[in-house]
Amino acid sequence: MYLQAEYCRACRGINNDFRVSKNQATFARVSGYCEQNDIHSPHVTVHESLIYSAWCLPADVDSMTRKMFIEEIMELTELTPLKKALVGFPGVNGLTIEQRKRLTIAVELVANPSILFMDEPASGLLL
Repeated sequence: MYLQAEYCRACRGINNDFRVSKNQATFARVSGYCEQNDIHSPHVTVHESLIYSAWCLPADVDSMTRKMFIEEIMELTELTPLKKALVGFPGVNGLTIEQRKRLTIAVELVANPSILFMDEPASGLLL
């Protein structure tokens, strides 16, 4: 697979080329993707969502390392105070739009991808 990012070619800007392994199985393991729509199970907590995602880590990663990694990602995405909060339904109960966006990113980060693709990560947020 070959990805190309171009920035203002007419303005003599930057042209970056990214080369990624053509082996689809390898690419799936090293990449993560955050969809524009934050789709989460409404009946689990923030912490449970991250535990489920941590199952994507290689089998040789022990449970203590997984727990430490989850805690680190929760701290990084400022979700630690919401650890026991139910995700809930968008616009009805549970997490706010901003918190759901951070959870979406955290769920992908816990799987430890080498590269993370994001589809409009700020959509729906008041910036």
